[in-house]
Amino acid sequence: EDPEESFYVCKWSVCEATGAPLLMLAGQNGVVRIIDCSTETLVATLCAHGNSINDITVLPQRPSLFLTASKDESIRLWNLKTRTCVLIMSGDGGHTNEVLTLDFHPWDQRRFVSAGMDNTVKVWSLAEHSSTVEQSLTWESTTAAFPTAYVHRPLFSSSQVHANYVDCVRWLGDLVLSKSVDFEILTWRPRSSDEPGVHVSTSFQLLQRFPLPESRIWFVRFSLDASFTLLACGNRTGKVYLYNPHDPAPRTAQLQCLKSKNNGSVVRQTAVSASGNIVLAACEDGTIWRWDRLDKASKEAAREGGASEAPSAAGTGSLAVSGEGDEEGEEEQGGKEGTEEVDLEDGDYEAEVQRKHRKEAPELPGR
Repeated sequence: EDPEESFYVCKWSVCEATGAPLLMLAGQNGVVRIIDCSTETLVATLCAHGNSINDITVLPQRPSLFLTASKDESIRLWNLKTRTCVLIMSGDGGHTNEVLTLDFHPWDQRRFVSAGMDNTVKVWSLAEHSSTVEQSLTWESTTAAFPTAYVHRPLFSSSQVHANYVDCVRWLGDLVLSKSVDFEILTWRPRSSDEPGVHVSTSFQLLQRFPLPESRIWFVRFSLDASFTLLACGNRTGKVYLYNPHDPAPRTAQLQCLKSKNNGSVVRQTAVSASGNIVLAACEDGTIWRWDRLDKASKEAAREGGASEAPSAAGTGSLAVSGEGDEEGEEEQGGKEGTEEVDLEDGDYEAEVQRKHRKEAPELPGR
């Protein structure tokens, strides 16, 4: 346990040899710690960057490969199996400020997207360095350093998608979802260059805007379910908004909002289960909130059992949510006109707060 460490990100992986679940943790000190959850032991520590690590993404098809995004303006590809730094993405075509977020493409193992405090979003390709990646999978030398390669040129780069820090990006098929501090999440399509490898594309097509009220704060992450049908994102007042990312008219649709009267803290991160039936929200005050989707039979059973209306630390209850037309912060929201919040108290979700090991969460520098 390091008293000087503040963790900014955690991600799941799996040991390819044993199938054991692995938890990756990283943060202020630039160190990646890997915990084997089946044995509850620390199995690896990688001194990954010279500054803090803001995000990690794991390659789904090869979970031993993962990327780290850092305050040192670089992105690095690692091989957990051989403990090697495979590639470094930086230089002339790289980010010029803190890299905040990245995501591997769901089925194209060669592509990933990144974004950061330089207001830019970039799409990268690993195709030209496939031989280096393959070499890392079987690297066994204990005397020689692995020949880490450098990638300087992305496939796509633009600072026109957002006008401020870009703190979360995720693939939606071949489309990109991204957010900044401008009260909305965007869906857009990066266009390919006519001469890949020679010219970096800067062209994109904006497809959709999802309003995110009361969200003028950065380092807030959204999440998706495995089938890309549920998008969840929190805001600075403790609310979690739910969207269908394929909704053709989100600005005129009703906004579904998960909210408890017992929580008004910033929701820094959400997580949606693979099925979309569970939504988690990690808040700045150190609490984690959980909402479970209930079917009709479960709703009736909960009511007959006398479940309390407000979730508490001691038990569960039906969701207490904000009503329509909150006046507080309405002027700041910027994207609220034409939208309303749907009350989910009728049992769409059940809420539970977990406060085991309750303590104040460390303040994130500059966040």
